[in-house]
Amino acid sequence: TLTVDLVSAEVVAYVVVDSMQQVPVIVGQTFLNRTGVTLLLRDHQIRLFENHLAALPEVASLPPRKLPLWSKNAAVIPPNTIGFIEIANQEHHEGEVYVKATTRQKPGGEYNIPGCVTTIGGVIAIQNISTNHLTFRQHQLIARGTPCENEISQNEVSNL
Repeated sequence: TLTVDLVSAEVVAYVVVDSMQQVPVIVGQTFLNRTGVTLLLRDHQIRLFENHLAALPEVASLPPRKLPLWSKNAAVIPPNTIGFIEIANQEHHEGEVYVKATTRQKPGGEYNIPGCVTTIGGVIAIQNISTNHLTFRQHQLIARGTPCENEISQNEVSNL
C-alpha cells in the first residue's frame, strides 16, 4: 500500500539501483489517475485528496479538458491536396470530440484542419496548402479535441 498525502492505494512498486534514478520514488499515472483521487496544485504545492475530502463544487462546472489526438498510422499528404488522418487517443475516450478549425504555419509545411466533430478511430481532414509533401508519423500529435456532451435543454411551452 502506497500512501501519498491523503490518498492510499495498492500499487506495484519496482525497485531499481540508485544509478538508474536520481529520485527515491516516482509516483505515476497508475496512482494519480485512480478513480476517486483529486490532485490540487496551489502556490507551488501539490496536494492529493480522496474525492469526498475535496468538495469543490465549482470543479463540476469547469469546461472539459481537451484530449490529444494522435495519428493512428503514418501518412503522407501531397501538396495542395486534402488527406484524411485516422486518429487515436491514449486515454481511450469513447464518444465524439470537437476539433476547432486551425491553420499550422510552419514554413514549407503549412496546412489547415477544418473544424469538425469526429470520434476516436475516426478521421480528421488535413488540407495541405504548402508546395511540399506533409509527412505525419505514427502516434504524432495532430490536434486537440474537446469531448462533446449531450445538451440538456428544457422545452418551454406557452399557452395562449
